[in-house]
Amino acid sequence: MTFTEGISHKYPGFCLDKDNFFIQNKSAIQIDLQELEDLFRSKDIAKYEAVKDQWFGPTSLLLQKTDKPVVTLGTFPRSGNSMMRKHFENLTGIATGSDMVLKWYMNVALQYSGFKAEGIVNEQVWINKSHFPCRFPFDKEYNSDFALVCIRNPLDVIVSFFNMALGMTHTNTIKGDFLDEKLIKYWKTWITNNCRLYRQWHEWWLNLAENTNVPVYFFRFEDVISNKQHMFTELMSYILGMESTEGTVLEKRIQDVMNMSASKQQVYKPRSGSVNKNLEKYTKEMLEFVYKELEPIVHIFGYAKDDPNANKTNTEFFDFKGKASQTSLDKSSHYLKLNKIAWERRLKMMKDKSEFESFTINGKNDGYNVITELEMTTLSTPMDDIELIQ
Repeated sequence: MTFTEGISHKYPGFCLDKDNFFIQNKSAIQIDLQELEDLFRSKDIAKYEAVKDQWFGPTSLLLQKTDKPVVTLGTFPRSGNSMMRKHFENLTGIATGSDMVLKWYMNVALQYSGFKAEGIVNEQVWINKSHFPCRFPFDKEYNSDFALVCIRNPLDVIVSFFNMALGMTHTNTIKGDFLDEKLIKYWKTWITNNCRLYRQWHEWWLNLAENTNVPVYFFRFEDVISNKQHMFTELMSYILGMESTEGTVLEKRIQDVMNMSASKQQVYKPRSGSVNKNLEKYTKEMLEFVYKELEPIVHIFGYAKDDPNANKTNTEFFDFKGKASQTSLDKSSHYLKLNKIAWERRLKMMKDKSEFESFTINGKNDGYNVITELEMTTLSTPMDDIELIQ
């Protein structure tokens, strides 16, 4: 079976555009986004039950052309974007887009594994995943109206990203100790470069939230892991501009998705989705460096133990032992304040979109080249010596 034949077999009603390698609609139904939004907001459970198998079937669908606001799901690499995309696809029935070009086998693997709109950022999709302002060769420019930004503990992100960069897979893990003589030089450099890029990435989104009128809603990977139903109620309410979901089809749909088997809630088997279980991979000096470089960021997102405003959800991973600066302390859990502003903006946008300007993802000369910033070409040397485990 050829790849093209495999796509048609895997996704009935769809086929491969051989010129661009996109998956395109052939005979499957296409959803009217306004009709879908109206259904979610309604309390017409009978209609939901009547269309559920067709609209929310085993494979996601594409939209009819729409001029509805474009949503960006922003994530720093290895912060949970695939998990979030799969949940959004299960909830909405609509394929999530991606700004990554289908020239890299890891993105083609995502396309074949289940994300049929990989590489598509046009009006056929509702929610687009992007790592911007991290930039990759040939990534696609598009305009977005508002954003959801997923944050994750940097100590876990850096480890997961190192596994992916060296193993060149989404699922395999490096066998052995990051601190042994074969890897420690590369691991130390990786931490240094990742801290800088992690800080720059988060500062870009914070600047957008604080200094423009774009609605930017921040949420944490760890909160999704600990309480999926609550978090997806919050996130879908924000996307739809709904102040209450009680008794609505959206509430029912979220309950149905939360009751799905684990296999239906993931597009590939993740490494572990662990929370703060990588400390043994860092020396004391490495941790001191991370603390110093990311002190403001971990306070802003409620990861600091000395944060008096932190949500008490066992995410106080960084203990500064009273030595954090007053500037950092003053910004403790600042993302919660920004989220209140984002909610206000989103509700205003529902009434009059013309007051709000869109923003550009992957604009010319914007962002940071990941391959250069992380010195990824140097990783070809240790690749020859590592062993991977599934």
